[in-house]
Amino acid sequence: MLLFFSFLMSHVSSLSLFLCPPFICLECLFSELKSSVTNMEAMFQNASSFTSTLDQWNVSSVINMVSLFEGAASFTSNLTDWCVEKIPTEPEDFATGSQVDESAFPVWGQTC
Repeated sequence: MLLFFSFLMSHVSSLSLFLCPPFICLECLFSELKSSVTNMEAMFQNASSFTSTLDQWNVSSVINMVSLFEGAASFTSNLTDWCVEKIPTEPEDFATGSQVDESAFPVWGQTC
């Protein structure tokens, strides 16, 4: 398992459409990757039962969040603590079809 995380930390910059084996805790995986991820496009797209809390994720290096939560019908997490200074405006279909209220969105482009 440690070898797997080491490989990911050194080789993964995109979690776009990333599918983890069922034994991997997604929150644990992302915390291990730290700020090396730059692309989260469609990562949780159409994840109908996804309800994890992601407010502590370090997304400061991410430059693409298009359709990140699109269709994630059960997702309601507060994302206001996310540092998204590299994304100046709300990405296309960021949370279309999810339960996330715009008041819980990150502040796009704000310096962290």
